[in-house]
Amino acid sequence: MAHSFERGTGFRITLEPTLSASTAYDIGDCLGGLQTVEGFFGWDPDAPIFAHLMQIVAHERVGSSPQEPQFNIMFFNADPVNSTFTDNAACNLHRDDWDKLVWIERGIGSSWTDEGDVYVTERDVAGRMLKPSGQEVVEAQRGILYVALKLTTADNFNADDDLRLSLAGMYV
Repeated sequence: MAHSFERGTGFRITLEPTLSASTAYDIGDCLGGLQTVEGFFGWDPDAPIFAHLMQIVAHERVGSSPQEPQFNIMFFNADPVNSTFTDNAACNLHRDDWDKLVWIERGIGSSWTDEGDVYVTERDVAGRMLKPSGQEVVEAQRGILYVALKLTTADNFNADDDLRLSLAGMYV
């Protein structure tokens, strides 16, 4: 995924985690494993370009019954290689990866609305800055954003593509 890294340029990225259909998920399980967004950060050693995240929107495709999952989103600026983020298994953030964790947005999905074929939930998060880590220059130069979704409710999804997440913002 390539972006224009000019300051003031908007972006919208979509994450589509692959879920385990018709299988029970427990509280604390990961949804779709660790997601990677290639080419998310621009990098100039003299003036790094940050991403100002403004909105998170989740879409749940409605099958026979909507699940309306609730989850936390963890954002990492380098690969959390010591942690475990496997679909439909307990998320485990290892202490050696704490410095890679940029921020956690909690309580996504606390308010879903029926929009016909999909249910939608959104959260305005203006003021959240995602930036490459100074300690992980190699990863920052590659421009990868890592994202993990951790369930805070028990759920059972109808299909492996029931959930989609959009992140929107502006490069600054």
